[in-house]
Amino acid sequence: MIDPNNCTCYAFTPLAAYTADLPEQQMIACVAKSASPVTMAELDQFGDGVRYPPHEGKITLQILYDLCAGGLDPWWLQEFLAAAKAACLNGVQLPFW
Repeated sequence: MIDPNNCTCYAFTPLAAYTADLPEQQMIACVAKSASPVTMAELDQFGDGVRYPPHEGKITLQILYDLCAGGLDPWWLQEFLAAAKAACLNGVQLPFW
């Protein structure tokens, strides 16, 4: 590549990619199987032609925070999983990202 001083130099740009199928994407995004990992659409809204807002990580973290701040202990698995499922999450309390 040519740098700003018009000198030719070697450049090694980092390239990173992660390929995943739909179940893996849903697991990484911490969403339920009935929700899209890319948009805020749910199963009954798939293919209806409406553009839904993107599903961002901060939204998932806010939902998890609201569940825990509402007095729900994540270690009470039955109750936490039921509340997470109602919020279209898969029940992961601490996402790795």
